[in-house]
Amino acid sequence: MASLSDAQNKASFKLDVEERESLCKIARSQKAAAFKVQRAKALLELDRGFNGPCRTSSEAARISGLSEPSIDRLKARVTEVGPLDALERKKREVPSVPPKITGEVEARITQIACTEPPEGAVRWTLSLIAKEVIELKILDSISKSSVGNVLKKMRSARG
Repeated sequence: MASLSDAQNKASFKLDVEERESLCKIARSQKAAAFKVQRAKALLELDRGFNGPCRTSSEAARISGLSEPSIDRLKARVTEVGPLDALERKKREVPSVPPKITGEVEARITQIACTEPPEGAVRWTLSLIAKEVIELKILDSISKSSVGNVLKKMRSARG
């Protein structure tokens, strides 16, 4: 696995032969994602191994098309997970926005849809259910398409 040299330039890595070959293959690939190709090129430029050019962060940034802060984050990620895993995007642990419609909200929407429609209506419409959800303060707001998705999911659920 690649190792970061503290004694020498912290901007360079020593890649073994297999890692270098894999990175070269990705860097030349026309089917790989662009962000992977850029990161692979940057790591190849930072390599201080036998075949590596041992460039600085700024040189690697200029050649690969990444910014210097991106290069620094990439180097830190290489020390954590290795050069090949550092090419992948980091998986989010927690979604940026928590889901608005939880299982409890779905149950309440289904419950409303199964009751008698309000006075003056022959049946529940998606708009009427959405208004009812807001009036009962189940949610602050909800679209009729979201209500439709919940009901569609409930209809297709087996059991």
